[in-house]
Amino acid sequence: MEKYDARDDVDGLLFHYNHLWGSYSRVHRGHNWYDREIRVIKNGRNVRSWKDAQSFRINGRKLRVGDCGARIYHYGWVRHPEVMRKKTIVMDGFYHDDEWIAKKHSDSGKPWDYGPLENIPLLRETHPAVMRSRIESKDWQAEDYSNPDNPPDHEHLQLWCRVHSALERLIGRKIGGYSNWILVK
Repeated sequence: MEKYDARDDVDGLLFHYNHLWGSYSRVHRGHNWYDREIRVIKNGRNVRSWKDAQSFRINGRKLRVGDCGARIYHYGWVRHPEVMRKKTIVMDGFYHDDEWIAKKHSDSGKPWDYGPLENIPLLRETHPAVMRSRIESKDWQAEDYSNPDNPPDHEHLQLWCRVHSALERLIGRKIGGYSNWILVK
């Protein structure tokens, strides 16, 4: 923040993301998961949240941002499968009508299935110290709630996404990924 504070050409800061999935040891790196996003903005510039409040814009214009190099650990997808099922039903209710919800979640008592976790890369970093006790107190395994004979239809398991993600890993960068900012040097 100190580095970019005096620069008028910078509207905010870009952070890198670890999206944990089903376990504190698995992190999404697939094409359909954003790897960076704006999480600090300068006040007094008419900055407003953009779309699903994922990012920000100024009068429709993308923000000019500096890459702060810091990493955010997103734990929103590491929950007991029964809790995760309830969360997804509520979240889907923000975007879909009751009929869609009833069809998608016809067995609303069934625990969430994270799918085959062995397909999700291992986290190779250390969690923030503040998370230590929460991680140590986890008393469930997502794998115990998985049905290998009937895997879920998560986007990252679909062939197009697996191929796209593998190609990105091979070349070392996102191809056509979402970026709602203009990176400044």
